Amino acid sequence: MPSELYSYLSKDIQTKLPNYVNQKRLLQFDSNFESGNLDSVYLVNEVEYNLLCKTDTNTKGNTYWFYFKVLNWKPKEMATFNLLNVARDLMPFYSRGMQIWTRTESSNGRFKSEWQCSNNNVTVLSFQSNEILRSKKKEYACGRYYNTLKFKCEFPEV
Repeated sequence: MPSELYSYLSKDIQTKLPNYVNQKRLLQFDSNFESGNLDSVYLVNEVEYNLLCKTDTNTKGNTYWFYFKVLNWKPKEMATFNLLNVARDLMPFYSRGMQIWTRTESSNGRFKSEWQCSNNNVTVLSFQSNEILRSKKKEYACGRYYNTLKFKCEFPEV
């Protein structure tokens, strides 16, 4: 490996957030467990996050579901999640009563709630369709439409 490349790769990444963002208030995300499928999270502001999930196994790039943990939350605080790469239009499901399921767990692991239908603390806000281009090369320039599921969650008092 050339020394320039090795030097570049061995440097620590110094990502800095704007001064107006309170890093202590930021949520932390985890999907490093069986069936967890969160790929990446992007900060919109202190209480809103854009999420991308890994594509489902044995599909051609589809994402139909999501499963991840949110850490560092405070009781009674609200957060908005924008799941950007849903392959299916979910509006027919959520408009007919489908709900997001949640479970609360304390940071020390001593308290774990049962899985519960989230109609009390999660509100599905909107759906929209967006096009993501996979390549700028002419032969690969076919767009793919994804749906965005936007929902707001109020974290419970434990």
